[in-house]
Amino acid sequence: MVNTFLAANTERGFYSLFDEMTSKTDHNILLIKGGPGTGKSSLMKKISTAAEQKGYQVEQIHCSSDPDSLDGVWIKDKKLILLDATSPHCVDPKYPGAVEQILPLGELWDRSKLIPHKQEIIALSQSISGLFTQVYKMLSAMGEVSQMANKIILSAFDRVKAEKTLRKLFGQQALVPLGKKAKIQNRFISALSCKGTVLYEDILQNTRCVVLIEDSYDGAHLLTNLAEKILDESGYDRIRLLSPLCPQQIDHLILPECSLAIVTQNHRLKWQSEMNIIKTLSVKSFLNGEIISANKNKLSFVKKMNKTLSDEVSEYLASEKALHDKLEKYYIDAMDFDALNRQSQQIIAQYL
Repeated sequence: MVNTFLAANTERGFYSLFDEMTSKTDHNILLIKGGPGTGKSSLMKKISTAAEQKGYQVEQIHCSSDPDSLDGVWIKDKKLILLDATSPHCVDPKYPGAVEQILPLGELWDRSKLIPHKQEIIALSQSISGLFTQVYKMLSAMGEVSQMANKIILSAFDRVKAEKTLRKLFGQQALVPLGKKAKIQNRFISALSCKGTVLYEDILQNTRCVVLIEDSYDGAHLLTNLAEKILDESGYDRIRLLSPLCPQQIDHLILPECSLAIVTQNHRLKWQSEMNIIKTLSVKSFLNGEIISANKNKLSFVKKMNKTLSDEVSEYLASEKALHDKLEKYYIDAMDFDALNRQSQQIIAQYL
């Protein structure tokens, strides 16, 4: 099983990759609609567990705010996708019935048990919305101060040396041009969540060789984005693992066709699993030391500010989760979970 994110809370607000999943028109796509606490994540976990027990390849897609909750499941062998299609990643069917099927879990609740708590539900929902407004302001501030560092790092970056190093490395790995258009997938494997920074490492489980980028300056994206350009010329399929703060930047790259990965390690991305590292590249070795030295106070300020802001974001998301849990309870008390369980079993019987 592989764990990923298909969305992130970023410097520009909520950023979704859900379109990438819904574009798979050769799949059966189940769009789950329902309020908080209606069992969307629980249903997906049951389907995921059943698929794993049958030996199928499963990708679990987690909620970036609360990684304990699922936003989706992709069962590759059976061409089956389940997605939480409610806010903030609202998804509507493009080909209803032919590709997508809607699972309206709202039909399984007893509305008479919700109406007496209308004011509490509204108040909690508004408080949650207010917390997310503050979260996005802090993430925007992180993006602003990061841009200060990015400009310095870019001005110090020796692109010619970096490109020469990468082309030599790819040549040593016998990455010859394939003469085809590359297929590209986009994912996040890290998120700034209610638990702090979460990093899922299992996407590398079948990777034979790893190029590790040691990054003390948040400049690894200059290498990964350059590697992406070079690889695009050769036609290698890639999984691009994006930065959760700035999705335009690539944190890591995986090349499934040659079992090679390029991964970043820095103050927010700490890898725990063992990796077969064939080469370590230091961002520092591609930077002009005089420029870095002249701006060390600014770079230190950016790192401290981002650490403070990221801690605040996690605290706000933890507060949001506490309110969300309270909101869920009203819906849990109103739900017919026996009917939901029967629906889960029907999906397993039909699709697996």
